[in-house]
Amino acid sequence: GTVTGLGAVNISSGQLNLESATTTATSLTQSGGTLTGSGTLTVTGAASFSGGTENGGGTTILQGGMTLASSLTLDGARVLQLEGTGTIDGTNVTLALDNNSTVVIEAGAIFNDATVSGGGFGGITFNGTGSTEAVTNEGTFEKTGSSSFSTVNVAFSTTDGVVNNESGLLKFTAGGTDVGATYEGAGTTEFSGGTRTLDATSRVNEANLDFNGGTVTLLSGSTYNAASTT
Repeated sequence: GTVTGLGAVNISSGQLNLESATTTATSLTQSGGTLTGSGTLTVTGAASFSGGTENGGGTTILQGGMTLASSLTLDGARVLQLEGTGTIDGTNVTLALDNNSTVVIEAGAIFNDATVSGGGFGGITFNGTGSTEAVTNEGTFEKTGSSSFSTVNVAFSTTDGVVNNESGLLKFTAGGTDVGATYEGAGTTEFSGGTRTLDATSRVNEANLDFNGGTVTLLSGSTYNAASTT
């Protein structure tokens, strides 16, 4: 069914179960608790996350972008779909993708890792508990904050999108498939695990690229132009 007119939704504890409904909200603030259901929640305005879990196999569409300040867990094949600008700030931020959950950065959307240095590494970590958790980037994934490094421990694939690392170390440890992808920026991007393929239309214009594990295949026709390769 369709449920509309939720207005501003604030989840701090307990559980909000939207079941199989197609639902809209003008904004979403989640600091704890659980959002669940197999349907689709479309947030037309701002979304803010600082804790909590989303599960139930449904999809959360963030049309107005988001902010992530500390942690968020996606579980049970949950899909988080970013259509605006997502800003990740603070230190030691964790986005956990468990049991086949995924993050989709849509064309035109921006996922901005603006994390700063703090205790430990200070950046964002994507973690997964299974074998099919993934980030699909069709827009722009960028690291602009001063954190020493950020780590993507799930498969990360870019299709006609951009990975722009302007600061510090950005580590991809679980491989992926890139089609029409562009890697660029003044920072260092590290491929350190899994199997990654860059197709003939992909381009590497990164200042510093570090191969530190796994297998990376550059198909014939792809462009590789790194100022420094390790």
